[in-house]
Amino acid sequence: MDVIWKVLLLFILFYEVDGQNQTFIPTYNGTANSTAGSRRTIKVGIAAAQQTQTGSIGWSVCGGAVPLAIEKLKQAGYAKNFDFEYIVDYTECDLGSVVRAGLKFIKELNVDVIIGPPCAQALRTMSLLASIYRKPVLGWGFVSESDLSDVERFPYLTTVLPNSQISKFCVFRLGFAAAKMLQQYRWGRIAMLYYQSDLDYCSKVMDDVEATFNDLDTPVNIVIKAEMYLNDNETTDIVLQSVKSRARIILWCSQTVQEKRDYLIKMSQHDMITIEYVHIMLSMRNIAFGVQTVLGKNLFTQSGLTPIWESFSEVTDGMEEIVKHAATRMLVLDVNSEVTDKSYLQYMQKNIIKAVRSPPMNCSTVDCLNANNTIMGAYARHLFDVVYLYGKALTMTNSTDPAVYDDVDVLVPQFITSFEGRGVGSFTGDRCGLNIDLRRISCMTGEVVISTNLTRMSIFQLYGLNAQYDQAAYINFTFINDKMVLTKLIPATSPSQSFRAFPYSTKTRRQQFGTFMDTLDRWILRFVDFLGNLAPFSFWEQYRILIVVAIILILLLMVLILVGCCCMIVVDEQSRR
Repeated sequence: MDVIWKVLLLFILFYEVDGQNQTFIPTYNGTANSTAGSRRTIKVGIAAAQQTQTGSIGWSVCGGAVPLAIEKLKQAGYAKNFDFEYIVDYTECDLGSVVRAGLKFIKELNVDVIIGPPCAQALRTMSLLASIYRKPVLGWGFVSESDLSDVERFPYLTTVLPNSQISKFCVFRLGFAAAKMLQQYRWGRIAMLYYQSDLDYCSKVMDDVEATFNDLDTPVNIVIKAEMYLNDNETTDIVLQSVKSRARIILWCSQTVQEKRDYLIKMSQHDMITIEYVHIMLSMRNIAFGVQTVLGKNLFTQSGLTPIWESFSEVTDGMEEIVKHAATRMLVLDVNSEVTDKSYLQYMQKNIIKAVRSPPMNCSTVDCLNANNTIMGAYARHLFDVVYLYGKALTMTNSTDPAVYDDVDVLVPQFITSFEGRGVGSFTGDRCGLNIDLRRISCMTGEVVISTNLTRMSIFQLYGLNAQYDQAAYINFTFINDKMVLTKLIPATSPSQSFRAFPYSTKTRRQQFGTFMDTLDRWILRFVDFLGNLAPFSFWEQYRILIVVAIILILLLMVLILVGCCCMIVVDEQSRR
């Protein structure tokens, strides 16, 4: 922290305007028929990344989400009296560039809101600067670190990303859901794998999850924790061989869709997709088994996304069936990803590149002009939702007076909603689902609920594939009244029918979730040395095979002893004669 403050102080004292990376975009007049005097222009400063993790947070494949969100807002009746002007600065998550851009946004351009850099450390820097000058900051991208929910340090930072750890600042995190899942099935011996990247996103997610295990005193033995590399097969092979010899429950994290697909291929190549293994991907992107592309031949009915096993190009890559089979051996613990308005999601995926190139964005950089028209950035939907959330909050200030809507003490409380959908501001809040006249408006990342620490309070779900290879949610993990509540989503055919971990019959499970549930039955019923206590069985159910074998061995030993004693008696009698 001292380093950050020193950097800020240095730039404040010796700040010089350097506009080489600055891209100015003209005002967007959203409603041409309104009178000029009744409208206000909202200046939006955007600290973007163009060359950093392009497939996930690149402005060329994500930036179109901003004008699309504004368009959707106006269709829903929000922000009718406002126009929007965008000032984009490609900071590339560099701390020095972030400070320079932040000071220009605040001191020279006097923007109304800042869309922060999509990287955690850069967002911390921008948020600290904004807290000094009292400007709201919207967070998106790789910003799931738990400390970003500290409202004392970052009082004006709002994100629609959940955090990965339970802490005093937020009671529900990915780590807590993972701990509850392991506890439910008594999986106590695990491996943790994650893909390496320059941003250390998965590394930090795994650190937060591991810290949660320790904080909650969860009886979890992490036998191996290791990095994997997308383009280093030799090192990855060594890691996987080590995992094979030590664990069968594997928690893993990937940053890109290429890594997700690579993992499934690697598991298949190393023969780690048998019934002995459970691969659980930890995610907070509302994607689960999906990929954000318009090339898919089929779409998941719940999320509206393309399955991970389909190739990322017009032609097949020959790996579809391998990845598809491997995916049936995988679970995903992710934020609820059900999108109600799937038609708009398809519209967004098809038009997001066009939106960033067209007015009002007018992005004319090489990256924007050469962007792939088939794949939307991984965090584009989160950018859409956080801009949508700002537009709602802006409207709920009930004023077009800058002295009111620019007052963070008035604006920031409008972001907050509760699980019951009651805002703490001056309006009746919702979960990004109700507009002014109570019509249903869908978010692009599922249900969004913002807590008092200005971060997302999420419903995590455990996903698998059913018999039709469609994504299905098995379990909800929610935090209610200071307790983690686990809700099983697959109904039983009768109250008397139950199955150890899931309260429904084997027949019902196979009808509804055949492919995965048959495998899960064998996983849970099978005794695997590496797993220890597998599921919440009774003592007899869990150890009956060993007990029966032990009894048989004892009986055999007793028979042998008896036979031996008889033989010795006979020999003694013969020797006496």
